[in-house]
Amino acid sequence: MRIVATIAAAAGALALCGDALAASVDGALQLPGKAGCSSSAGADGCTEVAGLDGAAVAAVSPDGRNVYVAARTADALVSFRRDPASGRLTRLAGTGGCVSAGGPGDDCEPGHGLDYVYDLAVSPDGRNVYVASSGPGGTIAVLARDPATGGLTQLEGADGCVSRTGEGGCGFARGMPTPRALAFSPDGKLLYAAGFYVFPPNYVTRVQGVVVFARDPETGALEQLAGAAGCVEDGGRDGCTAQDMPFDLSAVAASPDGGHVLAGGSFQARALGTTATGGLVPIGGTGGCVASSATAGCTHDPQIAPGIAYAPDGMAYLGLVPYVFEGSVLRKIGNAPRLQGVGVATLLVDPRGDWAYGSGVGGVAVLSRGGTGTLAQLPGEAGCLAVSSIVCRDARALETAGKAALSPDGRHLYVPASGSNAIAILATPDATAPAVGLAKSARVAGGKAAIRVSCPATETRCSGTLALLAGAKAVGQAAFAVWGGSSQVVRVGARGVTLPGKATARATASDLHGNTRVTAVTVRLAGRP
Repeated sequence: MRIVATIAAAAGALALCGDALAASVDGALQLPGKAGCSSSAGADGCTEVAGLDGAAVAAVSPDGRNVYVAARTADALVSFRRDPASGRLTRLAGTGGCVSAGGPGDDCEPGHGLDYVYDLAVSPDGRNVYVASSGPGGTIAVLARDPATGGLTQLEGADGCVSRTGEGGCGFARGMPTPRALAFSPDGKLLYAAGFYVFPPNYVTRVQGVVVFARDPETGALEQLAGAAGCVEDGGRDGCTAQDMPFDLSAVAASPDGGHVLAGGSFQARALGTTATGGLVPIGGTGGCVASSATAGCTHDPQIAPGIAYAPDGMAYLGLVPYVFEGSVLRKIGNAPRLQGVGVATLLVDPRGDWAYGSGVGGVAVLSRGGTGTLAQLPGEAGCLAVSSIVCRDARALETAGKAALSPDGRHLYVPASGSNAIAILATPDATAPAVGLAKSARVAGGKAAIRVSCPATETRCSGTLALLAGAKAVGQAAFAVWGGSSQVVRVGARGVTLPGKATARATASDLHGNTRVTAVTVRLAGRP
């Protein structure tokens, strides 16, 4: 069941609880210090990690143990070990931590098909990583993932990559554009690659399309489906299915039920049906196409924007606009939110369907997802994170944010930033109320008791209020906000208690959804009033 957190609900909770919830509606927060980012030069207070120049795309393994970052300028794929509790990243040691087209610089293994990376995808079974890049000849690189360490090794020979031309020892794929986006079918058996190619010598003629590959479940090697099932393309070249496709095709996503594939470009989104054998089929009429400008054969919606995402319940987002399929017809069910502080190029929805995060040149937008699926940006600075913004919460290493990735539990967001040559690590709003630890003894001085509050390492952040009660009477109250795996001494009013003596400390931890958890202990008090 989706827990709905609307702005109105958040505002109501704030009105009722005041400072008690002030720390709980922070939206997303960057981890503190060096844990909050890794960058190629260690700038912005980040951990220094080589190979992140032009960091553009991030992906998280399905087991949550690894994060992978593709860097366009470095032509590299950098591998990190992830702490599931804190979300912190550590680059894998030695050459196992990086594969690059130029290797072995920056402690990288040499690889091919990694020039100017556009997208990155980890297979649903966690056995392989796939990288879409511009060359040679428009390429998808295929790497095996060690499930124990997360290290990557490119497959040998033609199994290690496929391309439009078969250059560089890669396998050949018909109708292959320069791949700009990758997506798996829900069962992981198929990989869809979408993109466009501009033909020389005039570089005016172009083709947009989607190529369909079957994936070997043992090795991860790719084999294009035979005949017209293997590709959909503007002109039906190379034996592909003919279908007008979006201009500058740069996004693709498969529905959670596997029934549809959406492909999107600068001004248009196209829906394709799927066959029992995995091929893609055009959907006739205007219900299978939505365009931001008046376009023959498409439904007109000026609100749509580049980028496509699916929510777990099957709702699709064209840019930030929610759509659903009614049969094979796309139907709009709400409007795009008005954003402040940032523009959004890519969107992703968390695994529970409660939150959505958009990234773009300005930084990261934090949005709640209403009961109808309509998105709403959180109010005030909680609604976005950016570098040196007067509107958003300040964050580090977020210049020109790229395609971000969420941990499988939805607790951490990993945002690559090509302008900062970095990956930023954000803690997302918790989906469950945190449980805190309270010390059972405290000193009193100046009319206040110093009580230590601890947050379990399994939580991202614990926040709420601490009250001290003498019998049934509350004698003091204070707000707290503690990072997971750490503790904080909270000074709460204690006037009127007997010293030495006992009182009840009661912590109420809340989240934006309105979930609360109360922890109470008897505290031995000593000291002076």
